[in-house]
Amino acid sequence: MYNDKEYSVTSSIGISVYSPGEYKTDIKDIIKKADQALYIAKEKGKNAYQIST
Repeated sequence: MYNDKEYSVTSSIGISVYSPGEYKTDIKDIIKKADQALYIAKEKGKNAYQIST
């Protein structure tokens, strides 16, 4: 509650999983996978998450 008004906050999260040593992966690839996962989560609706491996 803020200034006598109630607000609701939601989030969509894209998660990219990376295990060091498994394979050579550039940080840009990890971020790209997380971004793609975020868009999938947003398609699901509010308060969603998606994990990309």
